[in-house]
Amino acid sequence: LQAEVALREAMAQEKQAPVAVQQQEQAAQALASAREQEASLAATVEALKRESEEATERAQQAEARREALAADHDKALKQVEDLTKQQQEAKDEARRVASEMQVRLDVAAEAASTLASVSAA
Repeated sequence: LQAEVALREAMAQEKQAPVAVQQQEQAAQALASAREQEASLAATVEALKRESEEATERAQQAEARREALAADHDKALKQVEDLTKQQQEAKDEARRVASEMQVRLDVAAEAASTLASVSAA
């Protein structure tokens, strides 16, 4: 009886052996597929890192250009302010000179008038 039970168990195990081999093959295929996916993901991560570094570098360059343009803009504004101030000073000087000339003309006209009066007398 024990021999018969042992024989049945051996036969059952023998029937299960191909299933176990098939399961082992499927597991090996799944493992190989997982390794391929892992390698693909690693390559994708590396590519994304490179792209991120390049984008960061481009952003830094753009910021440097923006800062340079802002500095140039500030210089240009300062030059405009200086030129506006110089223009106003020149206008003020022209008014002062014109006023002095008018005073001199008035004095000269009065002197001419006085001379004409003295000459007539």
